[in-house]
Amino acid sequence: MQKMLKPNEIDFRTYLSEEEIWKIVDMYIREKNEKYEVDKESLLYDPESYVTNEPVWYVDVISKKIKERWPDAYNSLAISDREGRLVYVQNDHGVVIEKF
Repeated sequence: MQKMLKPNEIDFRTYLSEEEIWKIVDMYIREKNEKYEVDKESLLYDPESYVTNEPVWYVDVISKKIKERWPDAYNSLAISDREGRLVYVQNDHGVVIEKF
């Protein structure tokens, strides 16, 4: 089992830059058409996602409406490092709730 890495722990080249990841996150939030909070400290790189069997970047986001009631109910956006797109969203329990 490989561990997830923080950006500063990555000592190899990835396909996406942090700037490209944040653009994909912003596109997701704009499409949802509601206010979201992004945890920029949550950015992690998973060398082999259990869902796609390929490298993905995870970023935690939460709808501000949901946060009022459940402050720790973040969703993780899984962004394919190879394809440069959002591939799935998992809830705070690790369950995939949306696939693209």
